[in-house]
Amino acid sequence: MTHEAGFSGVSYQAEMPLGWQSGPLPATTVLQEWMHTNVVLLHALATMETQAPARDNESGNDMERKLERVEVKLDLALNLLSKLLAQHIPQPASCPVTLSASGIEWIGQGTPPAGNIVISLFINPRLAQPLLLPASIRNATAGASGTRIAAEFSHLSEEVQEWLERTVFRNHRRFIQSRHRDNS
Repeated sequence: MTHEAGFSGVSYQAEMPLGWQSGPLPATTVLQEWMHTNVVLLHALATMETQAPARDNESGNDMERKLERVEVKLDLALNLLSKLLAQHIPQPASCPVTLSASGIEWIGQGTPPAGNIVISLFINPRLAQPLLLPASIRNATAGASGTRIAAEFSHLSEEVQEWLERTVFRNHRRFIQSRHRDNS
């Protein structure tokens, strides 16, 4: 669902496992490793979510059909591996999240202290590994259902920023399309 969380650009809402850890940010080399891993995860997610164009049985050559079958088998193997890994990597509780390319807002039970935090965001169940996103707390407001926390991302590489924008836009577009289908 689209939501205005005070961040610029497009955003979307979903229930996602989210955890956070406060404290000083790690060394630059560790942040660079995190950014590389984030790019790999976001790129893999985009690849998994990309649907091959529908073809009838008459079109396409034999090699294309073989490649499609390999891709389906690879998707299945990645899905099974992801589920296996998820059994061994503890996930934080899911909570309502509004995600944009510049920041995140969630409703949680704990309130991070002002300053730097690292957010562990399991952006999709098909990925057993979380995105690690350095951020700084913008505000926290107590409410009946928990604390609404807004954080602005910091120290993201340009490539992570770009892939995050693509991911947010793709999910936002899907939401708009599903809402349009529901209203038709």
